[in-house]
Amino acid sequence: MIEHEETFLSCVFQDQSILFKTKLTEAYFADHDTRALFRAMIRCTDKNVKVDYIAISDLDAEIDKTYPPRIYNLAPSSANWKFYERIIVTDYQRRQLKNIGTMLANIDEAEAPGEYIERAEKELFQLATDSKTSEIKKLADIVPDALKVFEERYRLHGQLPGLSTGIIGLDSLLGGLQPSKYIVIGARPSDGKSALAVNMLCHIGIREKCPTGLISAESSNTEIVTRVFSSEGNINGTKLSMGLLSTRDFESMQSVGISLREAPIYLYDAPNVRFTELKSIARQMVSTFKIRALFVDYVQIIQWEDQRLAKHEQVASVSMGLKALARELKIPIIGLSQLKRDSEGREPQMADLDYSKQLEQDADTLVFIYHPQKDENDNRPSQLIIRKNRDGPKGKVDVTFRREYVKFYETKGG
Repeated sequence: MIEHEETFLSCVFQDQSILFKTKLTEAYFADHDTRALFRAMIRCTDKNVKVDYIAISDLDAEIDKTYPPRIYNLAPSSANWKFYERIIVTDYQRRQLKNIGTMLANIDEAEAPGEYIERAEKELFQLATDSKTSEIKKLADIVPDALKVFEERYRLHGQLPGLSTGIIGLDSLLGGLQPSKYIVIGARPSDGKSALAVNMLCHIGIREKCPTGLISAESSNTEIVTRVFSSEGNINGTKLSMGLLSTRDFESMQSVGISLREAPIYLYDAPNVRFTELKSIARQMVSTFKIRALFVDYVQIIQWEDQRLAKHEQVASVSMGLKALARELKIPIIGLSQLKRDSEGREPQMADLDYSKQLEQDADTLVFIYHPQKDENDNRPSQLIIRKNRDGPKGKVDVTFRREYVKFYETKGG
């Protein structure tokens, strides 16, 4: 075990570019000395210093000065560094699995097993994905896959390359919700973010028959279902919540209930959900239910692991994580975002995204909900404004927001 770690580090001494290509972090090293040496090597690259034992001794006084020279020539060549890397990764995975097994074996009879199951599940998902990496590729090697994409788009001949949102004007600008895209929908509080997400969710799941998911840190599953019945059945949401329903409303509810029986829509509500938990649930939804789009409600209240960070840093970390997750899972992830309160009364701009400029940078597409009229009437002319669209045009889509039905309708001729 340690021999392989030392031989890998010997390869690094011979070719420090390995540090930019390896998937390893210091956590992968089992031995204290090899872990400290790897950490010192990384510090050399951070400071743009050549990786040698003189620099390492200067950067880390705790490392035995005789240790780096002893392993310098262990590897006859740096060419086989990937072989040693694979062995180190395998040993690391075995250690982690043993740790999880030990944790489960030591559960006390008085303790709740649910907490252990959740912890084991998180650690297993983390272990399954930790070792995944990308690699530098020559442009020519990527061309064949790109040509397949272009051929598929040609075959579609104008059809949407992504999933339909149910709003034709929005689809024409975005090309639908496309795989691997990170899409942010921004609006002020109570201006219809969740309503628009539910409208899209229902269109994809009920009419398109495509599996789709929603992870909500904002609303409970019961609240989401209430919105679904209200928007799909054109039932007044307030009356539905208070039980003041007419015979027609009951008939509509029955009809909606029938349409939902076979709808591949999957919900997960979790107040104070942490991002690691969100990733685990997203991966489950993809692997188990084959979802093709995921909605997250909403970005600013997803909790980052390090609570010591300032709020804007946590939101930035969550945003970067969602973008990476969309690429990993190869599905569109639609993150709902709060806007600053001082954006009221004017068209929202990208700078109005609450807490984080990182959202503005990360998003492939930014869609804002804007209600020109200040009053809270039940039939509001509104707009969906595309401020950013990495692979397509920007523009505005005229819609009508029926608050009592929690629903957006496309304006005729808009």
